[in-house]
Amino acid sequence: MVLRTIEEELMHAREGWRMLRQIDDLVDYKELVPYTTSYLEGFRHRVDEWAEHAALCALTDRVGVFQQEEQLDCSYLPYAESIRTAFFPVEKGHAARGRLWLRQLCQTDEGRKAAQRAVDVWWPRALDMFGRSDTPRQHRFMYYRLKKRTNEDRRQAYIPVVEAELERLGLTVPDPLVGRKIL
Repeated sequence: MVLRTIEEELMHAREGWRMLRQIDDLVDYKELVPYTTSYLEGFRHRVDEWAEHAALCALTDRVGVFQQEEQLDCSYLPYAESIRTAFFPVEKGHAARGRLWLRQLCQTDEGRKAAQRAVDVWWPRALDMFGRSDTPRQHRFMYYRLKKRTNEDRRQAYIPVVEAELERLGLTVPDPLVGRKIL
């Protein structure tokens, strides 16, 4: 399952580059990606333990599901089609795998403790992946119908859903403000 996930993430990258090549004559991709290191905080960290990998998938891929769900009918039709066919169904699978792996870990006391430590680390990182609450770009994306809600609105929709999933596993949900880098 891990190798399948890696393969699917590479497919996401290929699909993203395919779409960028389609608009290559309209915009310089360097203007779209103005950073040299990973933009999302969650991708700046090593994952050394199985529990961390499970939490990363369960939490950050679940963010992807929330992000993409509102892009299924966005105004840029080639992107909407890619979301519907290449990204969204796969991202849902990644998040489901993460929940499965956390559920398996939580079957023992030792596994539950490892899962809790991993959730404590990845919860703030996942919440940060929605982006800054005050960025003006989000309003531009909403204007062009590339997204429907602000970053904070999406984050606030995510929290109770994922909290319930974690609590069903017997895990304690960390404070949503502790450990955050992006508010």
